[in-house]
Amino acid sequence: MKKILLMGILALVVSLSVRAQESLAGRVYHCANMMKGEMEAMKSDFDKDLQKEKDATAEEKKEANKMVQGMTDAIISTMTLKFLSDKEVELSVLVKYDDAKAKANGVPWLLRKLVSGKLKNKAKDATFTGNTPYTFNGKTVKLTNPKSKKELVFQLTPDGKALLYTTNKDKTVRLARTK
Repeated sequence: MKKILLMGILALVVSLSVRAQESLAGRVYHCANMMKGEMEAMKSDFDKDLQKEKDATAEEKKEANKMVQGMTDAIISTMTLKFLSDKEVELSVLVKYDDAKAKANGVPWLLRKLVSGKLKNKAKDATFTGNTPYTFNGKTVKLTNPKSKKELVFQLTPDGKALLYTTNKDKTVRLARTK
């Protein structure tokens, strides 16, 4: 009798957990810095090249690293998925350059102006918010980017606490569940 009762409870728990995965409506997933890995790689490459530079003093190298760190900290890139219903999601991507943050980090005016001019146009092209239909099959969420019309595929983690998106450069972006 105890075995049957335990098996019944186990079956109920499994069915409830499977049922909980059926709908994503009301959930929100967010990544605060999509380009963090790329920025770290860029800083690392810059540091390696800087260390090879024989004409630069230690103070100059330190100042150059500080400027690169200040610029990379000023570039913000976020992605948010808000599941509005069982069929529609709001996809929001924000890419921006925060000049005030770069200035506060001690980046010289000329470098800020050179970078901001190039980044502002690219950020405008990459930033958008829009609603789009999606499909959810098991652990896979498929949707179409409302701006570029490119299909995006996300994988839901087994615990449901994150969505994983692999870019075309084989970089994985983790969007943590916030709601």
